[in-house]
Amino acid sequence: MTEELMRTYSSFLVRCWLTQDSSQGEHSVLQIEHIQTGASVKAASLTEVEPWILEACRAINHPARPYEDISRLRDKGVKVFALAEDLEERGISGGNSLGGVQIIRSGEVAALMKDYEQVWHW
Repeated sequence: MTEELMRTYSSFLVRCWLTQDSSQGEHSVLQIEHIQTGASVKAASLTEVEPWILEACRAINHPARPYEDISRLRDKGVKVFALAEDLEERGISGGNSLGGVQIIRSGEVAALMKDYEQVWHW
């Protein structure tokens, strides 16, 4: 039996300022931004900020798995739609999308919403 590992991916932007002070010498200020949440923190060293980075990684408790999520929805009978304009903007052709997803144009969204009690938007 193989154990499936849960993997969480987080991205961070690191900005570093170095300043020279005649009395204290070189001084650094790091600003770390967690890309997924937009949260950020300032610190003097990577060692100081490491616990914050690890906590930010742990806070993402539902990694994105769009193919699995959409497949589970379809298995439950949920109709799934995608906007053609969004796919085109991201360079995804309709043929590359997950089977069972109906491609619609943005002009069709209002009519679609009136036909359903619940509409989820990603």
